[in-house]
Amino acid sequence: GRPSREPVPDTSMQEALRRDSHAHTEMTASQIAAQSMGRFCSSELLHEGEDALPTAGTVTSLGMFINMLTAGLGTSILAFPWGVAGASVVSGVFLVVFILVVNMWTIGIVVRAGEEHKAFDLGTLLMKLPGRMGSILQTTSNGLVWLTLWLTLLSYVITIQNNMILVMPAGAAQNRVLWAVLTAAVAYPLSYVPQKYLSFTSSVSVAVIIFLFGVLIQTLASEGEPQHGVCGFGTGPGVVTYFSVLMNSVIIQMCVLPMYAELKDRTPAKFNLIVNSAFGSLIVLFCAFATVGYMAFGNDVDSMITDNLKKGALGSVVHVGISLVILCTFPIFVIPMVAPVAAFEGKEGIWCHIARAVICASVMFAAFFITQFGMILAVNGALCVGFFIGVLPGLVGLYLTPGKGAAWRALMWSLILFALAGSVLGFVFTDNEWKELHCWWWISK
Repeated sequence: GRPSREPVPDTSMQEALRRDSHAHTEMTASQIAAQSMGRFCSSELLHEGEDALPTAGTVTSLGMFINMLTAGLGTSILAFPWGVAGASVVSGVFLVVFILVVNMWTIGIVVRAGEEHKAFDLGTLLMKLPGRMGSILQTTSNGLVWLTLWLTLLSYVITIQNNMILVMPAGAAQNRVLWAVLTAAVAYPLSYVPQKYLSFTSSVSVAVIIFLFGVLIQTLASEGEPQHGVCGFGTGPGVVTYFSVLMNSVIIQMCVLPMYAELKDRTPAKFNLIVNSAFGSLIVLFCAFATVGYMAFGNDVDSMITDNLKKGALGSVVHVGISLVILCTFPIFVIPMVAPVAAFEGKEGIWCHIARAVICASVMFAAFFITQFGMILAVNGALCVGFFIGVLPGLVGLYLTPGKGAAWRALMWSLILFALAGSVLGFVFTDNEWKELHCWWWISK
């Protein structure tokens, strides 16, 4: 067995549920709020847990469907029209369908293994892998989750900078440094607010995205025809960038097991049906939003489509609405980043306060120099795709899915290699490269 060690505070979701029967409700609220503007849906990083059955789930199928649907409608969607501009409409639709189907499949692999081994969080499931593989992968996963959260916070600051500058009158208020400092200054004290008081951001964020979609439809209708430079079908390096941006929006493999544990009368088949229904709906929403936004502005579309909106009341509502929602969601992503420090201290001590300040200050300083919203999303997606789409489900499928033959093993290794290749290429191509798009069919040239 492993050598004994000093006990450390258990910050797992399962332990929280056992300690407090009300924790489930609060965690669900924080999950929804976090999902609404990003991808992370757990209140902590992964842990090395003991086998334990969670309390009976209470989230209905409809509730889980809404949670997952909300998860996809985050800030990444603002870059979808920009991604399609580098990939073309048909290629963009194909990528959306392909990527969401791959995510459905890999989520199913993880959930079935979790049910088979009664492991209801990713840390516990990874420790079922042979040898030191589990502990190594757990450490790698924690590092990736922490880094992807930091990049998400950076994209949030950039989003607030871009949107608030557009509604401010000319002068000192149109200063990126000013808005980065103000965002960090407000986000730091907000990070101490209990998550249950920030859960309202879920419904507000979805409402803002729907309102923005309506504005895009109105913009396209007012033009009477698509803008110049709309490619119906083409090929080019921008396909890789859109691949990464889409992955950034829908990768939730790191937290599907706690979500599965919360499902009422859970079975893998029932959970997979919900996932397939939610992701199927997202396919339609993603394709519609990306295509309408691209056709409204053509190749001139920015990586943050709100930058293209005309000045006026409608645009101002979108700019201010998105900024306020992100500001309230920002702390929800700081909390899980500080959780390991709190576990080390055994309480919310001085080092937790320092960690919060360092996180807010670091993304603030980074936003002084980094302004490319689309590039951040592409890098974040490339960072995660190799591990959470390839290595994680691939090794779980190889070692924790019994009764599979040689064809299954070959399929798992192919998945790992494909995802790693996508990750490498994603770091190479971080712009939509629309000028390099070879268009075979123009909708509007």
